[in-house]
Formats: sequence, C-alpha cells, structure tokens
Amino acid sequence: MRFLLAAASFFVASSAFAEPFDECPSKAFLTQGRISQTYSVNLVTGDYQMLASDMGTTGVINALGFNPEDRYIYGWSYIHNSPARVTKDFQVEA
Repeated sequence: MRFLLAAASFFVASSAFAEPFDECPSKAFLTQGRISQTYSVNLVTGDYQMLASDMGTTGVINALGFNPEDRYIYGWSYIHNSPARVTKDFQVEA
C-alpha cells in the first residue's frame, strides 16, 4: 500500500512539472552556459532577463524551437545526443 501511495505521489508531482506552454511564447529565448540557463531577450532593445538558472540538466541545450502541436519547446541536448523537451517552467525532459 505504501508503494502505491508513493508511486501515485510521484506521478502527481512529476505531471505538475511537465506542463506545456499555454500558447506560443512571444518572447525570444536564449540558452547559454556550460550548464544551460534560459534567458528571455527583447529583440528590439537587446535587454535580457534570466528565466531559469537551472534547467534540470547537466549539459548544454541548443537550437530551441516551439512545437504548436503539443505546445512544448524542443532543443538539442548534447548530454543525451538527442532532442529534449523543455516544459513551461523551463525544465528539460530528455
């Protein structure tokens, strides 16, 4: 019984973190750093703001793009050598 409760808690908690974006974000995003951090960039002024200092990965994410079919952002994960899904809270799901 404890296992079932723990498993249910895990799935409820993990689904809360894996939400897609509500709609296509109108901001430009930049990921950079040896361990990727996400920034929002104003393309008119060049101003930027950090959105996530920890994307839940130990490697670099490159080439972000929005998928309107499922409302997630995808990028290339160098640590997994494959595409990685980025959730609404800018956490990587490989």
